[in-house]
Amino acid sequence: MERWTRIGLSCEPCDVPRATAAIAKAYRAANLKPPQKIIVADSPIGGALTAYALRDNVWDNVRDNVWDNVWANVRDNVWANVSANVWDNVSANVWDNVSANVSANVSANVWANVWANVWDNVSANVWANVSANVWDNVRDNVRDNVWANVRNMIYGAHDSGWLSFYSYMRDVLGLESQTEPLVGLMELAEVCGWWAPYKHLAIIQHRHSELHLDERGRLHNQNDMSVRYRDGWGVYAIHGVRVPEWVVTRPAEITADKIEAETNAEVRRVMIDRYGADRYLVDSGAKQVHADEFGVLFRKNIRGDEPLVMVKLKNSTPEPDGTFKHYFIRVPPTIQRAREACAWMADVSEAEYAPEIET
Repeated sequence: MERWTRIGLSCEPCDVPRATAAIAKAYRAANLKPPQKIIVADSPIGGALTAYALRDNVWDNVRDNVWDNVWANVRDNVWANVSANVWDNVSANVWDNVSANVSANVSANVWANVWANVWDNVSANVWANVSANVWDNVRDNVRDNVWANVRNMIYGAHDSGWLSFYSYMRDVLGLESQTEPLVGLMELAEVCGWWAPYKHLAIIQHRHSELHLDERGRLHNQNDMSVRYRDGWGVYAIHGVRVPEWVVTRPAEITADKIEAETNAEVRRVMIDRYGADRYLVDSGAKQVHADEFGVLFRKNIRGDEPLVMVKLKNSTPEPDGTFKHYFIRVPPTIQRAREACAWMADVSEAEYAPEIET
């Protein structure tokens, strides 16, 4: 699992000689002659634009042969082999690691449980760390520009979530002959980014040169690109949400009106966070819904999202100049009263919340 996660997140440049050899192996597995020419691009957008520029020469895309058909064949063979020979291929030690609870169900469902548990233990984490957080954003950013050529691509290192599953079947469960057709694609994923197979040539791409993630493994960089490729193309993202470049690099340009005009709820939340929820509350004309001796509750309805509800409180400790600072705290949208908001912050019921009120 760790090995394939490292593969999927690697920023190393493409190893062209090894990639070329792996491509030849992948083509042969699909019963195709290896391509006569290998073209190297610096990024997915570079690869897509190269394919477009060479469209008269690369029209015969063989992606289905090299990826879909090979994968389907391996999948069927592995599935059948696990079903028929699960006890021969899973040692006691591996069995304990992969499916600790399945021994209680020695029946026709044994092989299905092994299959599911290998996925859960090996591939799900790789898929979450690589595909959901990196591949999705890169794919969508390229698709916005040249979608037709993205459909012709195989995702190399970013396919590590799927490939790790079959790698486990091959390396740990010993299903070598059943997974042999995928070896070329596995080897290619280790040394290359995205690539596009055509009848007479293949366009391979370097992996990203920079990758920035938050503590949860999501694409994140508050100051620059989260994913950058060697030609300068990349993706801007905040906590896994792909956003326009200016939201990251020029946050001073964010205004309440631009926030209101944004139709994507996730992007809008990022814009609010960078603008400041309390500032947005004031500048957008939020409605005061309740006030008492504990504070003032404001509510702002947001199109296509949950309402923004914040309580305005006064710091009981005066500033050096004798004034009292006010601050806003966001609370759940179900809260209706200022005292209820304070009780929620104190993690007690509203009836239990009874601090001394300072005047």
